[in-house]
Amino acid sequence: MNRPQATRDSWKRVPMPEQKKRIQVDRTFSEEEYQRLQIGLVPQEMEDKWFIYFEEGWLFFHRSWTGRCIYQVRVEPGGPQGVQSASQYRIAETWVSRDASTYRYIDDDHDRALLLFLMERLLFGYDVPFPQR
Repeated sequence: MNRPQATRDSWKRVPMPEQKKRIQVDRTFSEEEYQRLQIGLVPQEMEDKWFIYFEEGWLFFHRSWTGRCIYQVRVEPGGPQGVQSASQYRIAETWVSRDASTYRYIDDDHDRALLLFLMERLLFGYDVPFPQR
C-alpha cells in the first residue's frame, strides 16, 4: 500500500454538521496500523466513495462525491481501557453525522460496523466483508 499522504487540501470537503452524535467504537491499533491511518485515502476513481485524512490526532471521513464529513475519529496513544502502551493506539472519541438532510442513516450499530470496515478495508487493506444491515 504505497500511496501519497492525504491532507485536508487533497480533496473537496464540507465540515461535520452541527447535528452529530457521539458513538462508542472500541478498537486499538498497532504502530503499523497507526502509520496507515495517518496516510489516509485520496479517491483515485469515480468508484472511490471516501476521502479520508488524518490531522492533529483526528481522522476525518468525507464522502468523495459531496465532500460531506460523515465520521470523525480521535486517536490517542494507549491500549484497551486506556492501558498505557508506547506501541499501541486506540480510538478515544467518535462522532457521526446525524444531519437527516445529508445523511439518512441513524443506526449506531451499523455506523460503528461501517466505520471499522472503512478503516480495515480501505486504510489497512484487510480482506473484511462489507457490514450487512
